[in-house]
Amino acid sequence: MRIRSLVCTLLLAIGCMVGALAQAPTVYELTMEGRRIGYSRYTRTKGANGVSVNSETAIKVKLLGSPFDMTYRATGFYTTSGRLKRYTLDFQRGNEKVKVDCVVSAKTVRVTGTIAGKPTTKVLPWTPDTCVIEGNSMDTWAMAVARWGDKVPASLRVLAPLGGAIRTLRLKRLETARADTPQGTRICDRIGVQGDGVGIELLVARGKRDLIEMRVPDQKAVFRLAGLAALKGLGTYDVGARLFAIVNDPLPSADKLSFLKVHARIGVSGEKPTPASLQTPTQKFTGTAADGVVDGVFEIDRYTYTPSHAPPLGAMRPKDPALARYLRPEPNIECDDPEIRALAKKLVGGATTSWDAVKRIGDWVHKNIRYAITGSGALECLRTKKGDCGPHTWLTIALCRAAGIPARITGGVLYSEALGGSFGQHYWTRVWMGQDGWVPIDTTTGEVGTLSPAHLTLWNLAGLKSVNIEVLDYAPKLEPAAEAPRGETYRPKVGDSERWVFLADGKEIGEQTARCVQVGVEGDRAYSDWTYSFTIEVGTPPQKVSMLGGYSLFEDGSPRKLTFDAGVSGTRQTGTYTFTAGKVAADLKIGEMPVVRSLPVQRGVLLQMNNLISLFSLDCRSMRIRPGDTRVVPFFAAATMQRVELTFKSQPELQTIRVLGEDRLCIVCDVEPIKNRFFIDSATGELWRVDIAAAKLVIERR
Repeated sequence: MRIRSLVCTLLLAIGCMVGALAQAPTVYELTMEGRRIGYSRYTRTKGANGVSVNSETAIKVKLLGSPFDMTYRATGFYTTSGRLKRYTLDFQRGNEKVKVDCVVSAKTVRVTGTIAGKPTTKVLPWTPDTCVIEGNSMDTWAMAVARWGDKVPASLRVLAPLGGAIRTLRLKRLETARADTPQGTRICDRIGVQGDGVGIELLVARGKRDLIEMRVPDQKAVFRLAGLAALKGLGTYDVGARLFAIVNDPLPSADKLSFLKVHARIGVSGEKPTPASLQTPTQKFTGTAADGVVDGVFEIDRYTYTPSHAPPLGAMRPKDPALARYLRPEPNIECDDPEIRALAKKLVGGATTSWDAVKRIGDWVHKNIRYAITGSGALECLRTKKGDCGPHTWLTIALCRAAGIPARITGGVLYSEALGGSFGQHYWTRVWMGQDGWVPIDTTTGEVGTLSPAHLTLWNLAGLKSVNIEVLDYAPKLEPAAEAPRGETYRPKVGDSERWVFLADGKEIGEQTARCVQVGVEGDRAYSDWTYSFTIEVGTPPQKVSMLGGYSLFEDGSPRKLTFDAGVSGTRQTGTYTFTAGKVAADLKIGEMPVVRSLPVQRGVLLQMNNLISLFSLDCRSMRIRPGDTRVVPFFAAATMQRVELTFKSQPELQTIRVLGEDRLCIVCDVEPIKNRFFIDSATGELWRVDIAAAKLVIERR
């Protein structure tokens, strides 16, 4: 409070010196599905040379528990009639920061941005009727509304600073409405705004033309005029519940699926799919699709592209009206940027056909862009080498267009093992292959030339309002794995303990400990209860990952119970798995999103949880691993709530390693598909060390 008072005093002093007059701050509160999660506020100062507006917008959101907060801090300079002269913006989304400076001249606007620490500049055509609109900054909407007067224009030409583009919005007066405001009841015009597939409604007071409200109906989001109290006591909204549908029946991994049949009821925001638009060469839809609601049955086969008519590289005609728009730069697709053009030229050098070029681009994006939720555009994705499915797709499109290959975004939902098997919002790419038409590729999953039936194609560029999916049929069916043979029984004693250290390039970055706290008998089966802890610091800048909990195992290694309480950079996830005959009950909370599942589990399955090496240590004691053996062992992977089969292939020769000050004669065992190398005591079955070559990581007992 003291700092804010000091800042206000300084602003007032400067204002008096230059003869300016600062108005009281205008505040809007943001609610989503009725929950207060943010605000937008601004202060307008009038001076002899025009008007300056200082604004701040804060939005608190999470995605499956991971923080994704957004902050906008901006200053706009306008003429006395409200025409933009300059607009500067500092934007932060999670850990990502972007700076934008827009300077208007007579016929152009120069947009200079700093993305991932590097500058980028573009010059766009400017007309006097153009306004600046940054979607979540209410000051920009208020300044635009003030210029209209009593007449609502049919269209509005706007500069989107973060997008670095000029767009046209369509406007329409919808109705007259009454609105309660901090200043009393106002008679208002409700105005519909359409553009970029998003519908917005503005509530504008008659007379003075104050902006009372901005509403995004599809997202159930509302900015509404409020008092200073709106700046305090904010909650957080987790968008995961709206973007994911947990399935009734876990499926094989997407790379193994050959056919999928589901019943889906999906609300789409930004587009209105039709039954015809939902048909593709490998996707059949039977049902209804109207007013943004899709309800029906999807039958999807695996797609495979045979490039029999792939055109030569460079054969696309840029002036072809059907393709020209898919070769031009757009917001998030900076295909004219020198960095993107240089990389595209390097990647496609020597390629003879457009498809050869697409494969090189797709392979590079998949291998070089680390998956992380960022929501960035192509250029930022390239510079930071990370992004979610959107940035993967934007970068793929930008590189293709820079290489002269028409490309566009498409999307829908994708099945993955997240949350024990779920469909979530997803985007991928279509590339133009001449006579072969538009060919889908997914550089996030690494599918270039094939596309799994896990993809439900719904839109070009839209988003989910709601999603509910029931699995009706799929192929191939999951077959129960053979129960792994068990070795000699290991019976822990209270007080038994293990400590494991994680070493990256020889430097200790984390540890995991476990301790037996109780032993007992359930029916005729002995069990042991363990507590554990795990901490590690990974990434740049370092992020701390921690987990506490317990697990209970029967003496043959079969799971009885698992609990966890995990934190990643301040995000908390908790859960309990309870195993009974033939099933597991999972009760989890991921951020603020509850996940409750009941899943079948075959007898003899072992338990695996990310980073709990002590669990693998107990598992190894219960397995009969011998030199030269190859053994397939079924595990329940708690992190994904899926059954996985790990193949243990041991070398015929033993190897001596030194651990805890002693030489240990070990069986060396490669474990696929996780690509770990286990060193297992040849006499006791104890696990002494794990090597993960790809990560340059060694985990060993201490």
